[in-house]
Amino acid sequence: MSILTDTMVATSCRSDSNESPVVIGLVGTLGAGKTRFCQELARSLNIASDEVTSPTFTLLRSYEVPRFGGTGLESPEREPNRPRRWHHLDLYRVRDEDELWEIGIEELWDERGAWTVMEWADRFADQMPSETVWIEIRLSTRGECEAREILVHCQHPEHAIWWERVTTEMKLAKNP
Repeated sequence: MSILTDTMVATSCRSDSNESPVVIGLVGTLGAGKTRFCQELARSLNIASDEVTSPTFTLLRSYEVPRFGGTGLESPEREPNRPRRWHHLDLYRVRDEDELWEIGIEELWDERGAWTVMEWADRFADQMPSETVWIEIRLSTRGECEAREILVHCQHPEHAIWWERVTTEMKLAKNP
């Protein structure tokens, strides 16, 4: 997952997105790796990943993203669209739409330069913004090995282009 999250952050830093907010809906069964994905994303953003736990009872944890968010780029000019803030939510214990809105979710979704990642986002799929990047983590068994399969879906054109760049960079890194 680290290659994926590193590439997501680096590609975003080099994009022309003009600090557009990124909303990620994480989907997967219990134990599939949603929180692990969040820990890897935190590490990629240069946030101490050992501080990242599933905010099941607090519902929301927000982090300031340090300069040079783990991308390896040398100067602020080279990463003008670096995420500035990261919001991590766990919607598993959110009872209903009213409680979702009470969190102030719309403000998080609209915050320039912020990435909002929500575990169990599929519980409120109808309320999610159309710009949501959906990441589904599936566990599968191949022989005696357990593997994770990551599926991504996004309808918003800007995020679809971003995701295409992420996958292209990952392929290039794998096959130089």
